[in-house]
Amino acid sequence: MVWFSANLLSQAIYIGFNGEPYDANAILSGLGYWYWVCIAVELFIWLTLGLLVMHKLRIRTEDDGIVESV
Repeated sequence: MVWFSANLLSQAIYIGFNGEPYDANAILSGLGYWYWVCIAVELFIWLTLGLLVMHKLRIRTEDDGIVESV
C-alpha cells in the first residue's frame, strides 16, 4: 500500500510540474551503469523478504506440529 501510494504521489507531482506522466524506461535508461546496481539491490531486497517470509512460515508450521522433526 505504501509503495503504491508513493508511486501515485510521485506521478501526480511530476504531472503537475510537466503536464505529462514520466516514462520509467527513459529514466532507467538514463541511469546507465547505475541501472544494474538498482536492479541488483531490488532483487536482493525481494530475495531477502521472500526468505524471511519462508523462514517465518517454517517456524509457524513447526510450532503448530504440522511438520515433525526427524
